[in-house]
Amino acid sequence: MKRIFILLAFIATSQQLFSQVKIGINLSPAIGYSRVALNSDQKGLDVSSNGAGLGFIGGPELSFYLGKNQNYSIATGVWYSVKKASYKTTHPVASGDSLSTVNYNLQYIQLPLTFKLYTNEIATDMKLYFQLGSSLDIKIGGKEVGQKIKNTDRFKPIDASIILGAGVKYALGENTAILVGLRYTRGFINSVKSDEADRFKINNDIISLDFGIQF
Repeated sequence: MKRIFILLAFIATSQQLFSQVKIGINLSPAIGYSRVALNSDQKGLDVSSNGAGLGFIGGPELSFYLGKNQNYSIATGVWYSVKKASYKTTHPVASGDSLSTVNYNLQYIQLPLTFKLYTNEIATDMKLYFQLGSSLDIKIGGKEVGQKIKNTDRFKPIDASIILGAGVKYALGENTAILVGLRYTRGFINSVKSDEADRFKINNDIISLDFGIQF
């Protein structure tokens, strides 16, 4: 009985705090790349990024709007994400430099929590928005590019990201809207593990073009 009262109190408080709750779906083609840096002075070791690659972010989103004008919202969801983890290392050997390349597509479930600020209407039914937040990223799979065997043991099972974005929201009616924007997802955990993490760090970033619908 006590739990029921707590649930009812939470629902009543939520209704007073949030002016509206909307469900949405996001689909975002993306470009992923790795930021690479040596952790310490490694004699002869050279590590650098190995270029960018195509990725994807998509999934459902739940937005809690604040205030009567709905100019603020807190958004969360469950997103599927493909990140590119790619770098190359050069080691000096007797016969010259030895080049080693690592190129993976990693799959994650992202659990985001972001804050969105909306402007007043810049045109009929149209607002600009700015987004700031973070996400917890749980690795669920992936494989080396060009290989059939799935093996991601080189990378940590958990990542985390900072999310920055901006875009346009266009209302199609009282309850439906479309959103188009640009988002930067910046990884801030060293994604490699074992002995490699002691020598250098790899942070995986994504730049995505966001297409969303709310209803």
